[in-house]
Amino acid sequence: MITLACPKYPVSNSTEEFFSSDNFSLPIYRIGNSARKNWSKEILRLIDSELGAEELIKSAGNIGENYLVPEIKNVLRHSSIVLMKGLPLCSEDFGRKKIRNKQSLIEGFSHDDLIVLSAVKALRLEPFSYEEQKNGVLVQDIFPVKGFEDSNSNAGTGDFGFHTDDAILHRDFRTLFIALLCINNQAQATTYYAPLDSIRRFIDPYYFNILQQPRFRVLTPESFSYFGGKRIQSEPRSIITKYQHRYEIALATYNVEPIPNDDEARKALQALQLALKPPITIPITLNPGDFLLFSNVHGLHARGQVKGERFLKRVYARHSLSRLQTALGASPSDRVFHSQKLILL
Repeated sequence: MITLACPKYPVSNSTEEFFSSDNFSLPIYRIGNSARKNWSKEILRLIDSELGAEELIKSAGNIGENYLVPEIKNVLRHSSIVLMKGLPLCSEDFGRKKIRNKQSLIEGFSHDDLIVLSAVKALRLEPFSYEEQKNGVLVQDIFPVKGFEDSNSNAGTGDFGFHTDDAILHRDFRTLFIALLCINNQAQATTYYAPLDSIRRFIDPYYFNILQQPRFRVLTPESFSYFGGKRIQSEPRSIITKYQHRYEIALATYNVEPIPNDDEARKALQALQLALKPPITIPITLNPGDFLLFSNVHGLHARGQVKGERFLKRVYARHSLSRLQTALGASPSDRVFHSQKLILL
């Protein structure tokens, strides 16, 4: 049994099976009350410090190390998704007086920003962002936006179809992981995840093979602004590839087209769409303090309708940022990248 523990402040934590089927199982890691309070206190001390942004991120990761045992740090080696419950939020009593009414603190990081960065870094990942999305902020605020209700983006309120983020970018430049920290989900909106390994078992091998051929075009996401607001279409490409002996996927189901007059490619897309239903898809309703981390290359994710309030923190992450930094001639400390240039590489 995998457990969470805090070496400095021993508490009773537990793991339980959150979702299980013949195709997939997802464990929950729970943070105990004592550990949660002390985690928050350490983050608040960081906020009171005079550290710069990079030092804050590194220090937050070191704090997160105190609350995650080795097993959870290695869970991404065999699972494409992990859920932790009970992360501390600034709305809780032990942090309210300190940061009430403050949306932005040192270097633009709030308490909750540093909590999600703490967890991401403790899982041995490097957070980053793109200049063209949400003004390049490292920790993005995700909530419905008036006027964008019908958009296929995180700002919409309708069903947000299955997709991977940034599918048009080369693998070296895409986010490999997406982290979500739930602040408020009064709407009880559901997040869905469909592991590619499960999808593969459901699809006819003939169509799965077609999806690995350069017979499709993907479009830039609606949440990005390129070349003055233009939508860009990729060259013909495969949407399923193999990397280090494991299959990966890159597409948005609402933003992909087969090349002209290719009926078999269209049927392969339809076969993929038909696979995206229970028991392949995993429903997860996030509650305040829930931290969800999932692979952006080993599965597709989606969101149900948002009927009410919903507010999440989101972070993109990779194991290393060196390829992004090298491609753009950036410094080793840079974490925000110009994807308009990357899209042409």
